[in-house]
Amino acid sequence: MAATLTAGIVTVGCLFILYSLAQRESYPHSRLGLCNTITFVRGAGVAVLAGLSLAPVAELGWWLAAFALTILLLDGLDGWAARQARLQSEFGARFDVETDVGFALTLAALAVVLEQVGTWFLLLGLLRPLFMAAGHVWPVLRAPLPEARWRKQMAGLQMSVQVLLITPLLSPPLTAWLAALLLVVVVLSFLVDVRWLARRARRA
Repeated sequence: MAATLTAGIVTVGCLFILYSLAQRESYPHSRLGLCNTITFVRGAGVAVLAGLSLAPVAELGWWLAAFALTILLLDGLDGWAARQARLQSEFGARFDVETDVGFALTLAALAVVLEQVGTWFLLLGLLRPLFMAAGHVWPVLRAPLPEARWRKQMAGLQMSVQVLLITPLLSPPLTAWLAALLLVVVVLSFLVDVRWLARRARRA
């Protein structure tokens, strides 16, 4: 079952890449580049972690955390590689963001499986999908957000804390309090963006 889930996620990811690359306006370059290859490796790693959520993952201990940390560290390399090779694109940015979303949701699921937190923590990984779904009801939310360093720092902090939550270093109830604090902070960051988009729409 774990292998099937992993293979399914990788297949869907490959189809997404092929479809996106066919849209030349989103990827105008002639080669995929190291940057997108790194993101693909991260995505494959996320798929493996998702599959492990259906296995006796508690037996892996620090190995699981080390694997998750490796995926997290790769997150800082794809953007750097894109800038160095001048292969920045709408596709690459979206690929990176959606891989982060999958990583966040998978880490949340692993924390639940490891009984570090309750099922309510899955909301953390679902915030962006819910935000995007809300955009179909409230079109204001579909407007592009400006580049913001704090948003990238928030994403890095979120994933770092999530990796910490699946390590044997912490245990309940401390993990539950830490997870709750993280969830509140991330929700507030989304509300900041919602407020900015709403104010922008009123000025337009």
